[in-house]
Amino acid sequence: SIETISACNSYIWHGTTYTASNNTATWTGTNAGGCDSVVTLYLTIAPNLPASVIITSTGNTICAGTSVTFTATPTNGGNDPAYQWKLNGNNVGTNSTTYINSSLVNADVVTVVMTSNDLSVVTIGTQLWSNKNLNIATYRNGDSIPKVTVTANWSALATGAYCYFNNDSTTYAALYGKLYNWYAVHDTLHGGLAPTGWHVSTDAEWTTLTTALGANPGTQLKATSGWNNSGNGSNSSGFACLPGAARSNTGVFGAVGTGGNWWSWTENNSTTSWYRNLTSASSNVTRNNTNKATGFAVRLVKDVSSFCVINSPATSNSITLAVGNANTGDTSATACVSFVWYGNTYTSSATPTHTFTNVSGCDSV
Repeated sequence: SIETISACNSYIWHGTTYTASNNTATWTGTNAGGCDSVVTLYLTIAPNLPASVIITSTGNTICAGTSVTFTATPTNGGNDPAYQWKLNGNNVGTNSTTYINSSLVNADVVTVVMTSNDLSVVTIGTQLWSNKNLNIATYRNGDSIPKVTVTANWSALATGAYCYFNNDSTTYAALYGKLYNWYAVHDTLHGGLAPTGWHVSTDAEWTTLTTALGANPGTQLKATSGWNNSGNGSNSSGFACLPGAARSNTGVFGAVGTGGNWWSWTENNSTTSWYRNLTSASSNVTRNNTNKATGFAVRLVKDVSSFCVINSPATSNSITLAVGNANTGDTSATACVSFVWYGNTYTSSATPTHTFTNVSGCDSV
């Protein structure tokens, strides 16, 4: 028989560690009939690609009070990297590719730490799965996936779309990801839903997953918190499923907290497709099919020929600010009848100002 496995960096098979792809290794065991059985390993070791990030700024030699925008550019950051900006080593800013500051002082140092979400991978059996729900708004080719909130519009769809539970991204986006209809899941017009290196899990891959887990797969898949009615799992698999509910094909949202649903790529017939369901009340995983216009969560499987990201979190280069200060001062003059100051003639008492550039290159008043 043949055992097909994909792994990052290395894989231990029957006591031997393999660090390169292999399709010749064999292992001989004894079958139930007492006879020798030979298993051949078809192993794909995905290459390691280092995560990195560089930052640029709209200026690093500036005048006090100037607003500076810092921009991060990641490499191997995955489809949704996280950013933590730092000013002199202290956390600042938001989880964004940009950071803006107009209160910088001389010798301030700005960096960013980028965490690639391509490390959000859990190995179960022979498969590499994403360990959180998909939360992207574009197809692989960069085209936008329509966000549909209106109930009547959702129920009429026969093309790809997504929404958030209860149309509330503030509360649910980071927690549950997006709910996609199956038309988005099965996209072929825009390069597919999954980012490069991934694919939407098939019905067969879900079956392989639950088979590998053995008894009580639902308990092993469910997160240790977040499920109502004492329905939390052990998360021994690292899969961390949460009860993000669903949106029916008529546009109605289900009850959050007691159930979660995940699409497969696989079609059942012209109107329905296969999915998996977990509930608070059960330790099992249910396989079922439903209308393609329904909104469910999505999990991805890493391609066999894909890559594995290392060196994440990655810290960027640092930008040190040279901040010049403006000089301000007063001068007094007393005159009869009139007074000429920087080309202007004054015939009454006044407090005019004049702006010039000092040796630091900054405006001075």
